[in-house]
Amino acid sequence: FTDDDVQVDAGWLEAAVSPLMARSDIHYTGGPVFPIWEEPPPAWLTADSGVLRGPLALLDYGPDPFVFEDRHRIPVGVNMAVRRSAIDRVGGFHSGLDRRGASLFGQAQAEFFFRTRAAGLPGLYVPEMRVDHHVPASRMTASYHRRWWYWKGVARGRMEDWHRVSELGLDLRTVPRFLRLPRFMWRSALEDVVGWLRAVVARRELRRIEREVMLAYFAGYFAGR
Repeated sequence: FTDDDVQVDAGWLEAAVSPLMARSDIHYTGGPVFPIWEEPPPAWLTADSGVLRGPLALLDYGPDPFVFEDRHRIPVGVNMAVRRSAIDRVGGFHSGLDRRGASLFGQAQAEFFFRTRAAGLPGLYVPEMRVDHHVPASRMTASYHRRWWYWKGVARGRMEDWHRVSELGLDLRTVPRFLRLPRFMWRSALEDVVGWLRAVVARRELRRIEREVMLAYFAGYFAGR
């Protein structure tokens, strides 16, 4: 799986399928995604911040291969390969979670990996499976990132009824709740508000935007529930 706005390395296809041919215990692969900036990005966007990579479909887990499930990670849809037998076993992508209209709703690929985890179908991170992904200027704004995280929250809130165990292995059926949300999410939101205020006072743009997108995710999750 990839997109129409990438450049692939010469050995990309071989790197993607070789582990699937060599190891019967591996059911999908994924690799790093590096940016092709349409224009010079703002400084806050080039910082090493995990929360700012998702909206741009960028990914870099380093030079060493590892099993995704061992680190509670998944690949991104712009750079992954999946055995047909795995899709036959757990089903394809949930079209109700795909992009539609002007929203940034779109967690079908992430939901798919909830099902592969539940079925015990691990995947492998392959550093040599590299693509370079075009990043348009319209996605280099804080408002775009807030919108993306909001709609991710909406999707995850709706998915909670389907998948009660989180990516980190937390059984959401066992956690205390307030207004239908896990209580720890309210605590995190309060910490983000405090962190946002401190970042504003200190004029730390990156930290301010990181807190803003997490609050947008919280708002989306609340709306989804």
